[in-house]
Amino acid sequence: MKNWSIILFFLLFWQLSFTQQKIICGTVTDSTGTPIPYANILIQGVKTKTTSTTDFDGNYTVKINPNSNLIFSYVGFKTQKVAADKEEINVVLEIDPTKLLDELPYTPDLRKKKTQKIKVQ
Repeated sequence: MKNWSIILFFLLFWQLSFTQQKIICGTVTDSTGTPIPYANILIQGVKTKTTSTTDFDGNYTVKINPNSNLIFSYVGFKTQKVAADKEEINVVLEIDPTKLLDELPYTPDLRKKKTQKIKVQ
């Protein structure tokens, strides 16, 4: 009987060790509500740093440990750090004007075009 109680104790301990991670899902959008596809998500934990990305519709699902933070980033947008304290976290990223190009570079086409004269008979 004592062996069964030890085995039962280890089974319960093993089960509790897996319940520490929780699943968080949500959507990443811009200020107009448009989903941001393939936005970067950094899962910043106590000892680990893991990355993930959103899908084409801006949705994501990640498994994280307690006391972790999620850091969302995308090119041209401000990085946002969120505490992972809810099961669903929807993030709105704001445009970062310092990361946008004010003007696009213009390079004129300086090649000479050849013209041919065609004689019609």
